[in-house]
Amino acid sequence: MELFSFPKPSASTEMKNLGFIDGTGEIVIDQTVYCRHFDEFNANGYCRIKMSDLVTNIIVDHDGQIFDLPENFSCNEAPDSFGLFSAIHRPDRKLNSAWVADPNEQFGQGLRYIGRTNHYVMRLDHTVAFERNASALGNGFYKWDVFDPDTKRHRYGIIDHTEQITAAPKYESIERSDTGQAFSVVKGRKFGVIDAFGSEIVEIRHPVTWPWDYSSTYDGVAAELNSSTARCQVFDLKGVVERVNGKRGRTYFLKSDGSPAMRSGWGRQKYLPADIEISGAADGMIAFKKGGLWGYFDTAGALVIPPKYHSVSGFRSGLSRVFDSSEDEEAGQFRYIDRKGDTIAQNY
Repeated sequence: MELFSFPKPSASTEMKNLGFIDGTGEIVIDQTVYCRHFDEFNANGYCRIKMSDLVTNIIVDHDGQIFDLPENFSCNEAPDSFGLFSAIHRPDRKLNSAWVADPNEQFGQGLRYIGRTNHYVMRLDHTVAFERNASALGNGFYKWDVFDPDTKRHRYGIIDHTEQITAAPKYESIERSDTGQAFSVVKGRKFGVIDAFGSEIVEIRHPVTWPWDYSSTYDGVAAELNSSTARCQVFDLKGVVERVNGKRGRTYFLKSDGSPAMRSGWGRQKYLPADIEISGAADGMIAFKKGGLWGYFDTAGALVIPPKYHSVSGFRSGLSRVFDSSEDEEAGQFRYIDRKGDTIAQNY
């Protein structure tokens, strides 16, 4: 059963009374979960929720079951397809001596934690799969974060769900992909794409000037975005398929058949009129903006829902959350629509 977040209307961007509905608009979990932040459900049927104290996390599955974490544990992600998730244990969290004043720490109310910290990959039954600082990349592989105290730098490698090292920690960055089979990496300030075992799919030789000068791998496409030369190379994991002069902006590359390829911070739009802005593609629908309003194409480029919304989310399992006006968005009032644009549920 697919579930969708359904908070009560609230002008506050911080606290929400959260509930969940199913794909028909029926409430499955009442709007009684008082929280500060929540993720949408991932492809494996789990949602992570950060509670009102900023520290406590819970996880909800598609059946509406709520999972608590052990005391002083928090998580940065919901469980993957193997039921594993990265968790942080701060055993000194309740000690005053474990906190120091830091006015730049927004989410700790001006305090920064300096106590002991342990990193694990855990299961929902609170058992530990392995003790490493790792986060899910997809398909049962995890980015392994190794800190070198001599150089004071982080290096990243890849391990699998059995804790076997599949790629040594020698990369400055590894980004997750939609398939968990090809990962954008930076090594020696050069960009490339590797598989989960470290073999180069796109040779690591393309310079990057800034840490954000490249994209994750999405739908078999990745990009190297050189901010110093304002040029962009788009790869289809077999070679360069596009090289363009770029301007900073949120644009979307499409493949030659019109299907979505990737979003990029540099470059120019391909195969679309210049007055249309593309936000993203999901669930066979591409959100686009024209004349200040949002609508949807299908992946063949056919107009499905005319532009009439102030803002939209991507489709998931046949539903998209939309705000009709800026006033509605400020008040936290939204609707869920189906692929025809019909309202399935609204929270006001």
